[in-house]
Amino acid sequence: MALRLRRGTDSERQLITPVEGELIYTTDTKLLYAGDGSTVGGTLVTGAGGGGSLSLNSLTDTDLTGASNNDVLTYVSASNKWEAISVPGVGVLTLNELSGVAVSSSPLNGDAVVFDGANWSSRPISDFFNEQQNYKINIAGDDSTIIVNTDNNNVTGNFFGNVTGDTAGTHTGAVVGNVTGNTAGVHTGNVTGDLTGATFGSHIGTVDGDLQGSVFGDDSTLIVDGINSTCNVLLARIESIVPYQANTPVTINNNNRTPLQVVSVTTGSPGGFPLTEFISVKGTLAAPQSAAANDIIGGWKITAWDNAAELGKAITIMAARLLSDAVITDTSPNSLASIVVSGGGSNTSSFDFYGNGEFKSPGAITPGVYADATARDAAITTPTAGMMAFVSDVSKFQGYDGSSWVNLN
Repeated sequence: MALRLRRGTDSERQLITPVEGELIYTTDTKLLYAGDGSTVGGTLVTGAGGGGSLSLNSLTDTDLTGASNNDVLTYVSASNKWEAISVPGVGVLTLNELSGVAVSSSPLNGDAVVFDGANWSSRPISDFFNEQQNYKINIAGDDSTIIVNTDNNNVTGNFFGNVTGDTAGTHTGAVVGNVTGNTAGVHTGNVTGDLTGATFGSHIGTVDGDLQGSVFGDDSTLIVDGINSTCNVLLARIESIVPYQANTPVTINNNNRTPLQVVSVTTGSPGGFPLTEFISVKGTLAAPQSAAANDIIGGWKITAWDNAAELGKAITIMAARLLSDAVITDTSPNSLASIVVSGGGSNTSSFDFYGNGEFKSPGAITPGVYADATARDAAITTPTAGMMAFVSDVSKFQGYDGSSWVNLN
């Protein structure tokens, strides 16, 4: 005679609380549950229906004592059970536990694991950066200041060493070393070393050294032509300066017929007035020699241009010369200044002014000539003693004695 248990679907089972010892069989899941008088739906009977338990704790061949996160079930033949064990390769491990990774005996902070095509090994992060490779990274200083900013292509900081290649953008800081390449943009700071290449932008500061190349104004006008060695100066109404060549004069061209003007400041006292000084050096600048008595020190010449000869014809020359008894060691040695004026052909006339106040003329001296005394007094309103004039209506040379004009002949 067959024994039939209480039965129903699994959902129906969960609506009742079987009494203690009462068995319930679910027709859809094929599982057997036993009642304890308090558990809704009863408790699953281990192994019932061949479906096993719904939790590991219900398995008689499983030991979960001391189980931790990331443990796995491993069969242990000594206990004939499945136990929770930490297995290499699963969970949080150290690199030394990985058979395919070779870690140096003393890895440094910041080292990384790199695959070289055959093995994994720990190496410094600096080994990742190879030559002739492109990297887009920001570089920050110890104070977290961005030195290299890839977002706006700016470099802020000091360079120590040589810079080779074109630079563009904004750089703030000193460059110590040579710069080879074109520079475009704004650089604020000192450059110590050679700069080879074109520079685009403004330079504010002192240049101590040689500059080679062309210089342009803000309006793109060529000021210094480095190719043809010319200098075009647009200051003081000067249009150009002919390039310097050895043993040839430096020529200032002024096509506007305006005077060349030098403005300076004076104190009004004998020792405080501005002057233009011409220093004459005998020998060479590298090995100068002292001037000697009778030496012609220098001069000033006015010439007239001749198209046919393509040279200037001397009209007037002023020369400064030391006298034969000049003492070179004196602050003001004895000297004279001569004005040599063209007399036509090969003739010249020299007017000499000596340091002792003496004046010599090679020809006649003509004082001021006036038609009469009225014209004389109109021209010379404040005469001083020693002045001389010639009055035509009386045909007399006259001199002023300090109080009146008197006839000298």
